[in-house]
Amino acid sequence: MNKRVFFVIAIFSILAMTFASAAAPAKTASFAGAQFIQGKGLVLTFNVSGKFSAGELKGSIYVYGEKSYQMNCYYKDNTDDTVLGCVAPDKLKMFAGKGAVARFGNFGFYITIPSTGYYCNGNEYLLATGRVTLADGTVVDWQYPYSYPDFGNGPDVAGQMEAFDKAYYKSLGLQVVDWDFIFEGCKNTLTPPTP
Repeated sequence: MNKRVFFVIAIFSILAMTFASAAAPAKTASFAGAQFIQGKGLVLTFNVSGKFSAGELKGSIYVYGEKSYQMNCYYKDNTDDTVLGCVAPDKLKMFAGKGAVARFGNFGFYITIPSTGYYCNGNEYLLATGRVTLADGTVVDWQYPYSYPDFGNGPDVAGQMEAFDKAYYKSLGLQVVDWDFIFEGCKNTLTPPTP
């Protein structure tokens, strides 16, 4: 009798484990890309399935030979739980081109810290728009290259433009409190905007 009871309990246990594991959906994640976004930092995007808890959405990035940096993840849209965005500090720009490991939940991904630059071919012009906000509340919209000296197509055009604006407004006794850059693309010829 004991063998029969043990056998029945074992069968029910196996069936219960099978149905329980089938009922819990598996979590998956795949790396979709990374870029620096002005004012946010390094933003990594992942395609995911399964629901991640708040604890699992707290991650980190370890830069090889350096240290770990905090990374906070969130669902990109309240109605779409298939895209996860993760934000890490802007200071990771100094490690552009270096290898790193991004982790959240039980997942880890080998990535390369992306370049912060905006590139165009040597015969093309980089086009950008943006906005400068001053401490007194004044907002100035700008277009590159029309509003600036020619900084070329190099990797740090945005950094050069931001430094130029801050120095220019400081020379007027004004303080820049926010500076936005939007890369518009590359063109072979320039047509000045109509006033």
